[in-house]
Amino acid sequence: MKERLTPQQILSEMLQKGTLRAMEQNVMDVCTITRDTDSSSADLSQVIMRDAALSANLIATANSVSYAGVETVRTISAAVIRLGFDKVRALALGLTIFKMAGQGARTPDLYRIYASSYFAGSLAMELLRRKGQPNAEEGFLTGLLLQVPRLLLANTFPQQYKEVERLLTSEDLSFETACHRVFGVEFSVIHRAVIGHWHLQDEVPTPSREHEADKEVRARLIDEAGRLADMVFGNTRGGEELLAQAEQRIAELLGQDSFSADELIRDTSVRDQNISRFFKLTPRDVEMMVKIVQWGRVSAAQIAASLTLGSAQQQLDEPGEAPEIAIGNYLTEMMHLCRRGADVNHLLLMAQEAAFRCARPDNVILALLDPAQTVLRGRFHAGAHGKIAPSVVTVEMVRKDSPLVQCLLSRTGWRGPVSPDVWGKELLAETRARHALIAPILAHDKPIGLQLLTRSEDDPFSKQEQAWLEAIAGSLGVGFERQR
Repeated sequence: MKERLTPQQILSEMLQKGTLRAMEQNVMDVCTITRDTDSSSADLSQVIMRDAALSANLIATANSVSYAGVETVRTISAAVIRLGFDKVRALALGLTIFKMAGQGARTPDLYRIYASSYFAGSLAMELLRRKGQPNAEEGFLTGLLLQVPRLLLANTFPQQYKEVERLLTSEDLSFETACHRVFGVEFSVIHRAVIGHWHLQDEVPTPSREHEADKEVRARLIDEAGRLADMVFGNTRGGEELLAQAEQRIAELLGQDSFSADELIRDTSVRDQNISRFFKLTPRDVEMMVKIVQWGRVSAAQIAASLTLGSAQQQLDEPGEAPEIAIGNYLTEMMHLCRRGADVNHLLLMAQEAAFRCARPDNVILALLDPAQTVLRGRFHAGAHGKIAPSVVTVEMVRKDSPLVQCLLSRTGWRGPVSPDVWGKELLAETRARHALIAPILAHDKPIGLQLLTRSEDDPFSKQEQAWLEAIAGSLGVGFERQR
């Protein structure tokens, strides 16, 4: 590949070979929520809970050494409360992009590059923490996005990428220079093209490994984390001299007299438990990788041999607890919130999450009666296929033929197929419901609202799922009683 390629030609080849995938809907929705100044933690939680595997991995992250509190986090709503909107947003984006990128890492060498991208993000997050930078989790996302395009390049042009790696290790070239020599275009240009294709330009500062003096401390620390990850996985040449130079640069950026990369890598591997979960790396493996950095010259095959191919994807695809186990945890968490007199909005969010993750419907709408007890109106929505206005559930209590009104008046739940004549065409058009499940919310033995679950497929709700929803609604009622 001696001719100079345009970024568009490289992107076209990536798209043609299927190595550059379309950005997942969850990532786009999280970005949309971020840009919307009216968005809340509830909006973010509802996007995340659509993906059971992402929910499980975020909960695992919230329970890691970096964030662990006195009580174990078992729900997305609790993770958002503990970590905050910005941290959860950055972690959710990073984990989703990492999962998506790994779908093409099917060989040991590609998997090595894939693993190094995660290390780059995790090391960047730890360096920003040590610097006292706000929202260090943005370093995790940025570090990943600076490295992931390499994986796409290696997967699309395997022979040419091997030549890039040879130049990195044998001639001590920068990645920018090696990429230009092989592809005829700088990596920073390719990187911007990939990130632009995904519409994630705002998530990554323009990388420039050639002009570090011109960059902000935050960006330079993220850049140094990428360099260390490259050394750890044999992507670039290491050795005592180069490592000492990197340590000196990082020490200056951190405002310290000295800095140990050895200690950083070990500490990060302990604090970020996903490193052992995703890559099956034991403390001894990490110890050996640290020594490899110090030795400086090692084949990429030796690094790849330490990794369990595909283990990260197995963990990232793990949906978490079975509904039969999860429902018990949710009900326990809700009762703890009730006893503490927690904010009712937190309780409502947890009720939505419990119904969504345990019964696995297409839509969950929580509706409450107005103060005059004359109109039932939807207030909260969680959906598997995007957001709809919860106010699509708006029913006057004089509508005695409505199953929703009948549920409140009889104070009993209901499940079964739906029909347009009594459910309303607008509600069915928005939810595409074929089956519904309702449970009333009672406070002081009076109906105050209900939870409505719908499914668009021909898959009716079970008696067990009805019992779960009624238990969730019962906990909500207790919470409302303690608020009043």
